[in-house]
Amino acid sequence: MEYCDRGSLLAAIRRGIFRMEGDNPHTRGISVATATTSPVAVYGNGLTQGGLGSRFPRRIVLRAILRTARDIAQGMCHLHANGIIHGDLKPGNVLLRGCRSDRRGFVAMVADFGLSKVTRDDKPLEAHHWSTVTVMAPEVIMGRWLKASDVFSYGILLWQLVTSEPVPYSKLTVPQILMGVAQGNLKPEWPASAHPPLVRLGRACLATSPEKRPSFEAIVKVLIKIEKRVRDELRVERVKHSVPAAAYARADAAPRCSISEAGPPPPPLQPPPLPSPR
Repeated sequence: MEYCDRGSLLAAIRRGIFRMEGDNPHTRGISVATATTSPVAVYGNGLTQGGLGSRFPRRIVLRAILRTARDIAQGMCHLHANGIIHGDLKPGNVLLRGCRSDRRGFVAMVADFGLSKVTRDDKPLEAHHWSTVTVMAPEVIMGRWLKASDVFSYGILLWQLVTSEPVPYSKLTVPQILMGVAQGNLKPEWPASAHPPLVRLGRACLATSPEKRPSFEAIVKVLIKIEKRVRDELRVERVKHSVPAAAYARADAAPRCSISEAGPPPPPLQPPPLPSPR
């Protein structure tokens, strides 16, 4: 914890540093009231902390979510490449370390390997111990551990990042959660305002069948593509907002005339006469 000096991802979610507010997709962001101690509050160039009414552009907050999700997916790639199943992937087991070179001010690191298991040849393992109920995959409830089980837990973590909700299924009892997930009838609801490509990725991770879930290598590639698209859109918005509003006003106020008011078009240019032969 001393090395990861920014606490856990769960604590960051509870502080609301990824929370988006408002209905307008161009004005949604995170409130400075909840983000004054947040690394995300200084994410992006040219952003300053203002009063309680200040908001950060939605895409800047989305980029912070995407980059945090990619940090975790890359960490899981390393574990799975070495034949390790984490077994309890959740925001409470992801720690944040301060990083000045990152615009968020931190990087996310997977931690707490108390329930981790080593698998060979990707063979399923017997689940003798349960992990956190809300992140357990259907096959884990039925007594099998797979690498894809970590992907299911990652899907729940993505939902928590997107919604800023620390716990899914908060109104259900443990037996209801176990029964619903095991039967494939219980999935977290994604908000209508969530970024569609990120929702599609999250739903793929939460597929009931382990074979239908993407690998973490595929997840990283998808996240990179989504972030590039969001970054390009943000760059276009910044260029638009860099033109002073007065320039648009002057352009709108400029007199316009029709073709008839402007008079007939000028005659076409004639080629110069050829020199006479001597």
